[in-house]
Amino acid sequence: MRKPCTKCLLSEISPDTVYREVWEYIDSLEPSEKVENNVYQQRLNQCRVCESLRDGMCSLCGCFVEVRAVKRKSKCP
Repeated sequence: MRKPCTKCLLSEISPDTVYREVWEYIDSLEPSEKVENNVYQQRLNQCRVCESLRDGMCSLCGCFVEVRAVKRKSKCP
């Protein structure tokens, strides 16, 4: 299981690479770690209307919202 790079600056990584690595990480999670798709979509809908959403990241906590939204134990800051 490969996690997104935590020691790279975004300017050093192409946007395509970031997108691919985030989705590879999400796909690598165990099904028991993920919420059901309808919950995931509800969470993303809340993020879409939040003023803290910036380029796919939460400006409050710095996470990629797709990752936080899919994890069962994650909560919105």
